[in-house]
Amino acid sequence: MSMRPRIYYSSHHLWAANRWAAEAGRIESSFDGTPRTDIEHRSYVTNTIFSTVAFLEAAINELFQDAYEEHLAYIGTLDPAVRESIGEFWRIIAEHNVRARSRFGTTEKYEIALALTHSEPLDREEEEYQDVRLVIRIQNALVHYKPSKLMQIDKSGFDESLHGKFPLNSIMANTENPFFPDKALGAGCARWAIDSCRQFADAFFQAIGVKPNYQVAEFAER
Repeated sequence: MSMRPRIYYSSHHLWAANRWAAEAGRIESSFDGTPRTDIEHRSYVTNTIFSTVAFLEAAINELFQDAYEEHLAYIGTLDPAVRESIGEFWRIIAEHNVRARSRFGTTEKYEIALALTHSEPLDREEEEYQDVRLVIRIQNALVHYKPSKLMQIDKSGFDESLHGKFPLNSIMANTENPFFPDKALGAGCARWAIDSCRQFADAFFQAIGVKPNYQVAEFAER
């Protein structure tokens, strides 16, 4: 059993996501009405998406790793037999192939953890689950981005699936540019992504009876 301090990067990713989203909002709030390509604004929104998905992935990996290494600072409330099951799962796939851990999708890991803790399974039809899947899909689209002509019909499918989820990017909302990425990627999308993933993670940890590091960590502001 280990109680030594360790770094939980989920908290760092979540802090970064909130900072980037706030910066994107600051730029949009000072928009003068003239559409433009603003690389600073785009970078803030993109980094929000990346950091948000990284938060979600890190949070579940930290749970598995804590159980595997018997680090009880945050998972001590779990039944010992449940902790052992979680840790054993993590050990088995690591011994089979260390890279196997990364072959499970992010939401799949949450589903596995719910099963191992004998908790209610996720409802894949619920909006909360679908929103998280959308955030991950946006991240994948940005990581594996494929350019298209500016006036080409948006074939990403995001126009329909993201409709009404958040306010559009005010800098590009009144242009003829494609919905994705130009109109979609704004402060509204950034805030929605954080809120969706945070609510998903919060609900998960509440279901299994664990209060994770990201819910209690505090960082000094400059």
